[in-house]
Amino acid sequence: MRKSLVVGLSGTVALVSLIACGDKKAPVAPQPAVDAGSYVTAPPVVDAGAPMEEAGAADAGLVLNTDSIADTAIDLAIQTAAAKVAPKMDKEGTTVHATVKEGEHFGMGVQLQPGRCYTIVGFAAPTGVTQLNLALLAVPLNTDAGHSNAADKTMPVIGKGTTPLCPILPIAIPYKIDAHAVKGAGRIGIQVFSRAK
Repeated sequence: MRKSLVVGLSGTVALVSLIACGDKKAPVAPQPAVDAGSYVTAPPVVDAGAPMEEAGAADAGLVLNTDSIADTAIDLAIQTAAAKVAPKMDKEGTTVHATVKEGEHFGMGVQLQPGRCYTIVGFAAPTGVTQLNLALLAVPLNTDAGHSNAADKTMPVIGKGTTPLCPILPIAIPYKIDAHAVKGAGRIGIQVFSRAK
């Protein structure tokens, strides 16, 4: 700070001296002092045609999170389809996302409550998983309590439209949702919807 003050004062003194001496040249405005301890570095130049790693984008904090982008697209697709495949139903919790390989299964636990009806919607971007199947399994024996149609391809649904799943037992029952990536690999999402019976 002292260096800045001294440089600033010396520039002012030089300007006052020039004016006082009647120098005919136009006065030069003093340059602002720069504190060597506080400077800002320019971000690296990024070539739009170069791969991000080579261009230094990672160093600048511009890391692209492709999972987050895919998840947002999955959520939007499921929410858009819900009006038709899960009419008059509300979302139960948040959408569950996973990355699966071809042939791999992804499982998640759910509890279906008495007095409610359910629809389970899955989605996979067609550029990744091209055949995604869903099954609802009653635990602990993993007996089939419902499954999607193989023709659903990238948007499998259990309890679609006017035929939702409505448990008949008067107690909450634990189930497992099994998502099977039959063909392809990539990001998937699963959302449970429900309404009063």
